[in-house]
Amino acid sequence: MHIDEVLRQIGAGLWDNKLRFYAKADLLVSYPGAMLQPGYPSKYVGRKLKTTDAGNAYVAVQEPTCFEAGTPEAERIKHILKEVPTPLWAADPATAKECGIVWQQLEFQDGEWCPSYNFSQ
Repeated sequence: MHIDEVLRQIGAGLWDNKLRFYAKADLLVSYPGAMLQPGYPSKYVGRKLKTTDAGNAYVAVQEPTCFEAGTPEAERIKHILKEVPTPLWAADPATAKECGIVWQQLEFQDGEWCPSYNFSQ
């Protein structure tokens, strides 16, 4: 990686060179580069497959999905975030800045990520 790119990422706050994302509402964003294979579940950013007696669902996970900045996968996610409304939440201010989207404080409620209105944090 060229020194200018390293300095740009440090200025954006990407100290460990990672972009982090959470699932948003009921939107499904396919994991970049994941191959669909018959008999295997699809893979989505910020979600995992949960199987119950009632059926299958892709539920939000509390850990962010991380992509190495500058990789084709990260660039694909950045391109997807140009859609309005954005289909993912940035998990931290540095990711939001790098992707050119507005940062929102989030909290995990009832199995989904949503904006936090607790201003004391």
